[in-house]
Amino acid sequence: MKQKTIKKEICFSGVALQTGKEVNVTCKRAECDEGIIFIREDLPGSNALKIKEAIFSSENERRSTIGFGKEGVQTVEHFLAALWALEVDNLIIKVDSEELPGLDGSSAKFFDIINSAGICEQEKERKMIIIDEEIIIEEEGKRIQIKPSDKFEVSYTIDYNIDCVTSETVNLTIDKEVFRKEIAPARTFCLKAEAEALLKAGLGKGANYENTLV
Repeated sequence: MKQKTIKKEICFSGVALQTGKEVNVTCKRAECDEGIIFIREDLPGSNALKIKEAIFSSENERRSTIGFGKEGVQTVEHFLAALWALEVDNLIIKVDSEELPGLDGSSAKFFDIINSAGICEQEKERKMIIIDEEIIIEEEGKRIQIKPSDKFEVSYTIDYNIDCVTSETVNLTIDKEVFRKEIAPARTFCLKAEAEALLKAGLGKGANYENTLV
């Protein structure tokens, strides 16, 4: 399999879910082996943030953040999921704020925007990560188990101790089309108490009933 990037530059804008700021994003082609790179255009001279260096921070709850402190970029999870589904290996993302726009609160709009740019193969082969032994991580009642497989199969179980969220399990063999139909439209949800805590902390300023599930 060859590495891939986008055919043409794309730009989009939207409101960030946590900060409520209007954010502008430009995605540009990147060369082979460059990987996925975020650049904060509002901070001249700041370091480029490269996904392959795995510099992820746990300082912001309920959202994934690459980088640390004021130079980080928050709420990247739905955008990165869309890049994975479209097999984009190399991309430069220029953003003028500390958080990506939320759009509709899912990965679907990101998928459509990136797909509209066109995806093209590059000269070099993809670098693959092969899981050759079982990995299990457990923390505070949460558990992830990874096993070797010839396919990307996911079994996910949710079990909240509240009446409106029953225990459910979904099993999927994931590819681009399954992601587009079954996963991309899904939104991360939070409980009312969690939403109230975020608002009290001065966050959730861009949240509304069109992009948030409580």
